[in-house]
Formats: sequence, structure tokens, C-alpha cells
Amino acid sequence: MITAFSGVLFGTSLIVLFAAGTTWQKRNVPGGLTLTLALLGVAIWCFFSAMETTSLDAAHRYLWRAVSFFGLCNVAPLFLVFALQYSDSGWPLNGWTLLGFWAIPATTIVLAFTNSLHHLIWTGFTPGPIQGTNTVIYKQGPWYYIALIWFLAQCLIASYHLLRVVMRTARLYLVQAGILLVSVLMPWVGVVLYLLPHGPFPGLDTASPGFAVSAVLIVTAFNRLHFLDLVPNARATLLEHIQESFLVLDSLGRITDFNRNALRALRVDSLAIGAKLAEVFPALAKVVGGDDDSSGPPTLALPGSPPVTLEVSVAKMSSRSGNTTGTILLLRNITERRHSEEERERLISELRDALAKVKKLSGLLPICASCKRIRDDNGYWQQVESYMKDHAEVEFSHGMCPECAAKMYDELNRHA
Repeated sequence: MITAFSGVLFGTSLIVLFAAGTTWQKRNVPGGLTLTLALLGVAIWCFFSAMETTSLDAAHRYLWRAVSFFGLCNVAPLFLVFALQYSDSGWPLNGWTLLGFWAIPATTIVLAFTNSLHHLIWTGFTPGPIQGTNTVIYKQGPWYYIALIWFLAQCLIASYHLLRVVMRTARLYLVQAGILLVSVLMPWVGVVLYLLPHGPFPGLDTASPGFAVSAVLIVTAFNRLHFLDLVPNARATLLEHIQESFLVLDSLGRITDFNRNALRALRVDSLAIGAKLAEVFPALAKVVGGDDDSSGPPTLALPGSPPVTLEVSVAKMSSRSGNTTGTILLLRNITERRHSEEERERLISELRDALAKVKKLSGLLPICASCKRIRDDNGYWQQVESYMKDHAEVEFSHGMCPECAAKMYDELNRHA
């Protein structure tokens, strides 16, 4: 039997599902995927709670109630993980930590499906007093309160870390975190109203409408305040106007941000947010991931007319716990500098070759006053031509000066 309250719960699940679809667009940024999964948990919880209100027999009620726990039991731990990621808390979110977060929720789901064997979750139920709602009031077992305290503690820890964000961030993030805190508060108001022994809405799942309000607030923050964006508007504007070209990668090597200068530097029209750098630009990924033992930053040569050389500076981003959360790549066009360095090296090489061919003569040369032969370092006397050829690499061409020519021809004439 579908009642008005069933319709409210079905509508609530659709609203929260729409919110999850909106946050899915930012699944690649820190906390985006976790928040999406938390909202999906809320949607599952609301939908099967609505199915529960349509059932008239106890067996089906318990079944839909147990199935709704797949969503309900995952909301609190997922929201806690999101808050830790969003606030950069420094908590090591490793396997053991996550196992601790989900130990009681997983146990609660198992106990919900086997409740007929032990009645640790519910001991029974009575029809609700509100006419036309088909609601019941459950008699809770001991494990229900253990799980409730655990979920409440997780949400309180998440609220604490979001409050730290409120206290330390700028005005834009202040509004974002404030909306999150209200989003946390609304469902718990519903939980308290549901658990009050003499509440105004006995038997009604008032926590579900509270989550719907939270989902609406989150979607508003996403659309109007750029919630979950890596950078605020002012920073994004600044980065679009600086001369540096940059790309931001997450811990899996996926592109999460870049500016227009990066597109011009890489000579591409676009880069897909969320795509792996190794798939869209393997040459750059190879340069970034390679083992470069040189003292300077790695370089990337881009073919074309004219060819371009980029210097790639790599900066790792780390969380407070020391885990690598991403990489920033700064690209500088060093084509002109590289050409200047190559021209300088060419000139230096030519000068070295020229200097290597020059042998400098210095000091005193012992020369014969009569025959003009020169004595070398080994004590041998050599003709001037031979000595100069060995020590200065000079080749002589023989000729005759006018005085010697006149003298020689005079002697020839006399002998004739």
C-alpha cells in the first residue's frame, strides 16, 4: 500500500540520487567520490524505507528494513572518510583504518538479515498511531543502540574536522563548510525526532527528509559556490593569467587541473579532466615518470615547425600524513635558451679546436751565429725550417730576396 509518506520517501530518494549525480562530476578531486558514495547510500536507505512502508506483512517489512541497511550503515563511515579527505586531516586512510570504520556497520548488516535468529536489532514492532501512514514503531534490540552510538560518533568526528576547515579557511570555504555542517545537523535532527519515545511523529522515518534537505544544500553549494573545486575562483583567475604553464595530476596520474598556457605549450587543443596523462600525452608522462639522474629538470622535445623544447619541473603534493596526493607539473619553453646554449657550445668547441692547433714559441732559442741553425731540447742542431715545422706546424715556401738574387747573378756572370 502506497501512502503519502511512501511518496515522500520515494521523492527523497530521487532528490538524493540527483545530488549524487551532481557530485559524481567531481569524483576525481579529493573527497568527491566518497561524498558521491555517501549520497548513494542515503538514496538506497530512503528508497527501501519507502518500500517498507508499502508492505503490510511483517516478513516483507523486515526484509525491506534489512535491505535499507546497505545504505544506512554505509552513510556514516563514508561521510567520515569524506570529511577527513576534504579537511586534509592527516589521518592515514589505509586498509586497517577503513576496516575499523566498517567493522560495526558490516556486522550490523549481517545481524539485520539474521535478526529472526537472535533479535539483536529488533525485538518486534507495533503499528504506528498516525493514521494513513502504514508506519510501525520498532522495539530496538541491544545491538541497534551499539550501532547507533558508533554511527553518531563517526558523524561527530566528521563534524569536528569540518569545523576545523571553517576556522582556518577563507570566506568561500567558510560558506562551503558551513553548509556541510548544516547538512550534517539536519539528518540528526530527524534521528532524534525518530528516537524520542513521545516524539511528534511516532513511527515516521524523519531522518530521510533531513537527508533530502542536506542533499539540496550540497547541490546548492556545488552549483553556486563551486563546492569540491580544487581552487576558488580568485585562484583560478590568477592561474589563468600567469605566464607559467601547469598541469595538476592526482595520485593515480589523472589530470585534475591545467591552465590555457599549458595547452599552448603542449600544442594541443584540449586536455580531458579525469583522463590519465599516460593515455593522452604519453611523451610527457614518460618524462615525468622516468628516472633522470641529471642535476637539472627533465626536458621534453616537441616536434613541429619550429620544434619546441619544454623544461618540466615536477613537484609532489603530500597530505599531512606524508602520503602523496598528486603532482604539479610546471612547463617552461626553453627553446631559445637551448639554441643559445647550443650556439655557445659550438663556439667554445671551435675555439678549443683552434687553440689545439696553435703551438706557442717562447723563451730563448739557441741559434748558430754563422749558419743560423737552431739547437733543440735534445742538443741537435736543425735548420730553421725543420725546427719551426715541428714546433709551430709552419710550412715554408722557398724564395729569394732581392739582395741574394743580385749577389747570386753577379757571381754567375763572373764565372761565365
